[in-house]
Amino acid sequence: QSDLRYEVYSRRCISPLFSWMHERRVDVLVELCFSAMSEKLYRKGEEPFNYRKRGTHTFFVVGGLFSYFPTVLSSGTASHRKSLNSKVIQEGCLAETVLWAEWEHQGLIVSEQLGITIEMVAEDFFVVVERHHALLRFLRNYAQRYVVRMQTAADNGHMIDDTFQPFLNSDDVADGSSLFPSNPLHMPTFETLATQSHVSQAPKPPPHR
Repeated sequence: QSDLRYEVYSRRCISPLFSWMHERRVDVLVELCFSAMSEKLYRKGEEPFNYRKRGTHTFFVVGGLFSYFPTVLSSGTASHRKSLNSKVIQEGCLAETVLWAEWEHQGLIVSEQLGITIEMVAEDFFVVVERHHALLRFLRNYAQRYVVRMQTAADNGHMIDDTFQPFLNSDDVADGSSLFPSNPLHMPTFETLATQSHVSQAPKPPPHR
């Protein structure tokens, strides 16, 4: 059953970190797919999360169509929000920051049709990675790099929201010596698995054992 979940989930969970894990730590990814992830369907108009809700899950959009409305667009009626700029999301990772910081969602996401997500519980993620000491050391370094890059992006005027992703690809994740992005003035966009916004939160690296 765990292998089946891995086959169903792993290739649909698109993010630089999970691409790195698919290449380097399949054993852990199998555990995560079985113990920390579940698939969920959303009908048109349903909201997987909304503004200021405490973040407890990381979301992978794997089907359907969602609209993400950042903080400044989160208020008002649905018809009013539709007249404003939003981010259209058909695939990718949302709210990875939940894994590395105390996080309140910085916008809301709405399903525009029948939508499918794979949702990973942050606490269950930690339970799994704590069992793998070499990976845990790597993720502590990764968490530091993530938060530093997030702060660098904010300092350069980018807004940090739930679509934030400071790493370009699995090679960027693997380069543990690269604390800062190569060009902090040109952070990746969500279309390349990233976008930016602004909120400074305390880092929450994986727990020590």
